[in-house]
Amino acid sequence: MIHKGTSVILQSKDGKFLLQLRDNKKEIQSPNKWSFFGGGVEKGESPVKTAVREMNEELELKLKEKNLSLVSLKKSRTHKHYLFLSKTKINPSKLVLHEGQAMRLFSRKEIIFLKGVTLEVRLFFIFNKLN
Repeated sequence: MIHKGTSVILQSKDGKFLLQLRDNKKEIQSPNKWSFFGGGVEKGESPVKTAVREMNEELELKLKEKNLSLVSLKKSRTHKHYLFLSKTKINPSKLVLHEGQAMRLFSRKEIIFLKGVTLEVRLFFIFNKLN
């Protein structure tokens, strides 16, 4: 069985990126680290529908499928991970955090040098430039 997951890159109106400080629970992946928002694909659900659902559950952010574009797909024998970019500029002051310890905006450069950011997020911003 292949485990599928999604993450979403959320960009604010001023061009910064919203990251989540994950909960500090040893049973979750990347506890106490800054990462993208996202979650697991449920049975019968497409990855893009998962991304829309997760953003609503975690932030009360109502995205439309047409406003998401797939920017990366990582595959292994046991996992598939879909990374989407939201084409809708978000306003973090209108979001409600339901998962994680905190959320904060960072510039691309801040993310690259941020202590406590996941390797996946750091590498994405080192090798990809988003406008």
